[in-house]
Amino acid sequence: MSAKAQVYLWSLLLILVGAGIISYKSIQLDIPLTHGEKRDVWVVEALVEFETQDKPVKVKVALPTYYAQYKLLEQQGSSNGYGFTTEESPNKKAVWSSRQPPAGNQKIYYTFSIFETDEFQSTKGKDRYKFDKPYFEPAYKTAALSLVDSAWKKSSDNSTFAKEVIRRLNFADPDQNTNLVRSLIKGTYTEAHLVRDLILLKDVPATVLRGLQLEDGTRKTTTGNYLAFYDEKWSVINHISGEIGLPKDTIFWALTSVLETAGCTNSKITFSMIKSDQSAKSLAIKNSLEDSSPIMNFSIFSLPLEFQSVFKLLLLIPVGTLIVVIIRNLVGISTSGTFMPVLLAIAFIETSLVKGLVVLLVMMVLGLLIRTYLSRMNLLLVPRISAVVICVVILMAFISITSYKMGIAGGISVTFFPMIIISWTIERTSIMWEEHGGREVFEKMGGSLIVSIIIYFVMTNSFVKYFTFTFPEVMLIMLAFVLLIGVYTGYRLTEIFRFEPLVTDEDIKQ
Repeated sequence: MSAKAQVYLWSLLLILVGAGIISYKSIQLDIPLTHGEKRDVWVVEALVEFETQDKPVKVKVALPTYYAQYKLLEQQGSSNGYGFTTEESPNKKAVWSSRQPPAGNQKIYYTFSIFETDEFQSTKGKDRYKFDKPYFEPAYKTAALSLVDSAWKKSSDNSTFAKEVIRRLNFADPDQNTNLVRSLIKGTYTEAHLVRDLILLKDVPATVLRGLQLEDGTRKTTTGNYLAFYDEKWSVINHISGEIGLPKDTIFWALTSVLETAGCTNSKITFSMIKSDQSAKSLAIKNSLEDSSPIMNFSIFSLPLEFQSVFKLLLLIPVGTLIVVIIRNLVGISTSGTFMPVLLAIAFIETSLVKGLVVLLVMMVLGLLIRTYLSRMNLLLVPRISAVVICVVILMAFISITSYKMGIAGGISVTFFPMIIISWTIERTSIMWEEHGGREVFEKMGGSLIVSIIIYFVMTNSFVKYFTFTFPEVMLIMLAFVLLIGVYTGYRLTEIFRFEPLVTDEDIKQ
């Protein structure tokens, strides 16, 4: 395989790998491609109130079992003088206990945060919610069977059966059987429980869920009853209207009581909630790290924050080098050194562009004057360059102190410039001036400044900063383009204009 073919092959491979990882992080891990996306975060606070009875107390609060399009972010409990544990039976519960609880009314707070995702949790598992066979007394059972048998005949699947049962229960002019069945609704046995038991008579899986509707700013609200049944997947149905569909912004508890207490009286639980928004990127990264995503566990985001901040700047350098390669090899603008424009751009980021340009020009002029004088001493190369480095440091200190004393804050920023690069640039510029004249110097230095200014604007672009740090895999794609440009041997853009006068009319006709 030829060298050029290897370059093409590696470039294609790098682009595919880079684009693949970026797509995976964006689609699978839900990390946004652009800066500034927000996600709704709900903070739900459960308040448990009860009265102690001078005996050991145990309070259990269950976490929701189905968050629909939401995902649990964090949870925490707050109590005074109570032990706190958790248990899984079968759902996760927070448990507070005390052998000698304080007398009187007690309050316990439990807070959990959930955030909105674009994916709904799967509800296809038939055994997701277990259920018991319903029991009806003989007189009621005959009426109930009569109702469900007629509804069963008028249905084709579990969905139409559930709707038909609800429709018959809510007839404006119900028959005797329906009236008898409806008389069972009393106390804690609600219409949702009745519909569930009627559906279960035909072995259609059904259960009553406790649901909490999320409304911003709601205080001390309670959970409500929702009916769920199985028809290839679990669905929620309105037990009064028969409408099938998940209620908006609602989370559910199943197979468990929301609140269980022992050793106390007058217990109740209420919920208050507020909605806020947080960075979609932060939520996605935190969620991916908690889920032990292999890519995120081996990413920059797994490092401590102090090292992450270092990479924020480092990951911008490949962008600058790619721009230098494009401008030098495709456009044809010469620069003084390959990486000098990148380093100057980084210095401009620290100093701001205008201040940085002024300080740089002052440093270059003074440095060249000193270098010109040193050249008259006929020093050897290494001592001469060392002398230039020392003089540059002295100049930096002089400019900083002078500008500070004069109240010019921008002069202090001279320390952000790379000293060695400045020294070496002064040395090369001086040699260039001696060998090729002032025009060559102005062309190279002018090209370097133009390229560094372009790099500065690209590096300070908020999208570029966000994308390179969030998706560092883009470096693979940039590497691929650098390799491809490396084998390009055609005309540069400036050469087309340069050689245009040589093109004759006959060449154009041909």
